[in-house]
Amino acid sequence: MSNNKINMSEIARLAGVSKATVSRVLNNPESVKSHTKQLVMGFIESTGYVKDSYIKIQVKLKKITIICLDAVKSPNSFYNEIIISLEKEMSMIGLETELFAINYLNEDCSASLDGIIKKSEAIIIVGVGTPAILEKLRACSIPVLIINGQDDEMRINSISPDYENGAFLATKELIKHGHTKIKIITANIRHSIYQRSNGFSRCMEMSNIDFSQDNIIDIVQFSNKFVPELKLEESIRSGKAGSDFGLHTVIDRMISEGYFADTTAVFCICDMMAVTLMDALTKNGIRVPEDISIIGFDGLKIASMVSPKLTSIKFDYDAMCRLAVRKIVQLSNGDYSGVIRSCVGVEVLHNESIIPPKQKQ
Repeated sequence: MSNNKINMSEIARLAGVSKATVSRVLNNPESVKSHTKQLVMGFIESTGYVKDSYIKIQVKLKKITIICLDAVKSPNSFYNEIIISLEKEMSMIGLETELFAINYLNEDCSASLDGIIKKSEAIIIVGVGTPAILEKLRACSIPVLIINGQDDEMRINSISPDYENGAFLATKELIKHGHTKIKIITANIRHSIYQRSNGFSRCMEMSNIDFSQDNIIDIVQFSNKFVPELKLEESIRSGKAGSDFGLHTVIDRMISEGYFADTTAVFCICDMMAVTLMDALTKNGIRVPEDISIIGFDGLKIASMVSPKLTSIKFDYDAMCRLAVRKIVQLSNGDYSGVIRSCVGVEVLHNESIIPPKQKQ
């Protein structure tokens, strides 16, 4: 049989096993039962399959536990994209995945986390970084890595997109199109979000554009001032506010209060915020991008599904998750070379939601 169409999935189909089992036969054969190994190897030899050089290190793990907030697996969400990429990267090297969604506001969260740690070989925690949770993870004896967060004590490895530089690039893209009356919509409740505000401020300063705190619209502060009964910060921290950080609950009030009256462009800290803003502006008779240009962050698929297509800051989800999986495998193999805090590169995803302000009619 010609091997130009043979891949791991085809070997798995022929042998009647999972793709993960084929990967374990190739990467960690001692973990596979003898008769299964012989069956898979038979099809590998008969088809002339050439092993992918995806990973060069031994994989001693069988399963990695992913811990996330209990509301992140929603369509078009940033965290859903991460989880999909993690599961794909783990499958490629024969690792099983177990997903646990937690709500740190629940009284039984601490006990639940203790149970998860006890039965896990290694943990990747996605976007959950409260002090109490991090302290438990620092104390455990298994490999742990954070995606989209960090340990301020630098005892847990972490990897994230380069948020500060991404925000700088987003703001620079608006300035390149001639905008100076620019605002950022944010929700400054954790380090990765503060980084975006910092990148915005750095670009405005380096571009010699006058700005003040009025250019930074923090929806948590806005909500506390105008609609405190929403308890938006608590909702965001628990993952209940939605993938737009709850912007949909306050955006109409922002528009009516005139927050965008003197604005020609807005940088939203995530794509779903940008989509919410686009919808609300349009409903209020404000055109995008003719009246207000918008740029998002995350490079989600939905950016190309809205009208106008959303310009955004993108990064390679698969590459970030591949690095995370490789690091956790290295840690499980006893390869400890110090704690790292890594950033994945970002770039502008050019679309249709930015035009120069001089084109406004």
